[in-house]
Amino acid sequence: MESSARRKFIADSNWFEGAPSEILDRLAESASVKQYTTNSYLWSMGETNTEVFGVVSGRMRMYIASTMGQEFALIDREQGAWLGEACLLDDEGRLIGARAMEPSRVLVIPRQALKDAAEDWPQLYRNLFFHQVLTSRGLYVLYSAVLFYPLKARVAGRLLDLLREHGRTVNAGILLCKSGIQVVACNQVVYIESKCFAHSFRLYFCLRLRNARCFELARKLQSVKCQ
Repeated sequence: MESSARRKFIADSNWFEGAPSEILDRLAESASVKQYTTNSYLWSMGETNTEVFGVVSGRMRMYIASTMGQEFALIDREQGAWLGEACLLDDEGRLIGARAMEPSRVLVIPRQALKDAAEDWPQLYRNLFFHQVLTSRGLYVLYSAVLFYPLKARVAGRLLDLLREHGRTVNAGILLCKSGIQVVACNQVVYIESKCFAHSFRLYFCLRLRNARCFELARKLQSVKCQ
């Protein structure tokens, strides 16, 4: 990835919105691009990171884990997302880990380069503050769903989010198709069909929507074999 491409990727980020050309040049010069294989870690829980990361391609998962090895996915970060900003504050072990969910290319900027840039361009901290507010808002939505909604409703809500973000309109409704799984939403019913197993199956459940972002209990969830 040439310096000009690194510079453009940095300039397109909300973190660096409004940055002077000289700052962008310095950051691009200090940046490098690394390849991460599936299930490799940017950092694990308890470790420290001394770099910030921009996802050029692929997908990174932010997660928390128990001492027994159980993991809970918080959010997946895809192309254009940045992470690792906690290293600007301290060297304590991270409470959240980051792992590649598929082969990924990541632009890496050393912490000191970012701190030096912030000394000359303090608005960077303002942009990071806005980023943290948006991230916290998303976590609060996740926490409220975990605490107050049953599993069926959480699955329904996640599917609705995926359909909004990645679905495409087809005659039957909205289609999300990936890795052998098809999800179609039409008339407040979501159908899931998979051919990943020995027998295809179809899951469907009825949703009562209160508004575009809020859902009530998914009242029906069952699995039947397809002929």
